Amino acid sequence: MKFAIFLALLALVLLSGCENGSKAKTNKRTKKRDIAASTEKDPAPIDIKELPTKNPPRRKLNGGRPQVGLPVVPLFVGGRSIQVEVAAEQLQRNIGLMHRQSLGRDKGMIFVYPVKSIRSFWMKDTLIPLTIAYIRDNGTIADLVDMEPGGDAAQPPSYPSSEEVRFALEMNQGWFKKNKIKVGMKVVGIEQADKD
Repeated sequence: MKFAIFLALLALVLLSGCENGSKAKTNKRTKKRDIAASTEKDPAPIDIKELPTKNPPRRKLNGGRPQVGLPVVPLFVGGRSIQVEVAAEQLQRNIGLMHRQSLGRDKGMIFVYPVKSIRSFWMKDTLIPLTIAYIRDNGTIADLVDMEPGGDAAQPPSYPSSEEVRFALEMNQGWFKKNKIKVGMKVVGIEQADKD
């Protein structure tokens, strides 16, 4: 029985090899004719709109909706109490304050990173002007940078920190200035945001 199966498989292999050989001969004979025919007329015009773009449109994070349900902690800056949402996970940090129509008075978002690094934020899909405070491990403010809404621009400007930090606090633009908060001042309670 095994020998019969072997013979049947061998016959199939030989037959398929013969079929490919005859196609190869046909292809060699018709190749010159096909090349000549293809050069006789101009190719069909290409509609540029149908070509793939170099940078295809990206899907909006979180489906174009603001994120909700983040933990909220109280912080104190320059004697002012603020309530901030904590973005500690990668996806939470990526979405940030995108798609928000407004940000409440004395409300913000703190971004917590596992390691110190030069941080850079952009305002893609962010609708409200913000000021970002880059914060050192000891809670002191390293930088205050005003950021303008980026809308859905393909490459909005970025706003880097001047030194390596683990924390960034976004508030309504002008909040720090209005409350006389400057570089070097301390953000108290940051350890609450840094809980694992």
